[in-house]
Amino acid sequence: MILSIAALLGLEKSGILATRFSSFVSITNGIEVMIIIAITAGAIHLLSDSLIKSLLRARENEESLQIALAEKTLAEENLKKVLSSLEKLVESRTIEFKRAKLEAEQTNQKGRSSIDDFN
Repeated sequence: MILSIAALLGLEKSGILATRFSSFVSITNGIEVMIIIAITAGAIHLLSDSLIKSLLRARENEESLQIALAEKTLAEENLKKVLSSLEKLVESRTIEFKRAKLEAEQTNQKGRSSIDDFN
């Protein structure tokens, strides 16, 4: 691009490519345009490079979030299983405790009735 501008500038100055604006064109103008284009190209390169790096980071973050979500889902399922087992265990122990308490009460009542019969 810069070489094209330099070639056009040289052709206009030599008179091969003459336009009605050729009298206003100078080497300084050509150098200024080349500098502006070079700075713009550099800025575009930096911005596009930064955009590519940001997209790669976003993709990596998305993948790590998906892994974390899968782990969280698995942990929740395991926790539900543990809580369900714990609930069943508590329920069975409660029933066993009630049976034992009822048997103890029945035994105490039989013992009392035996003592009452003895007296």
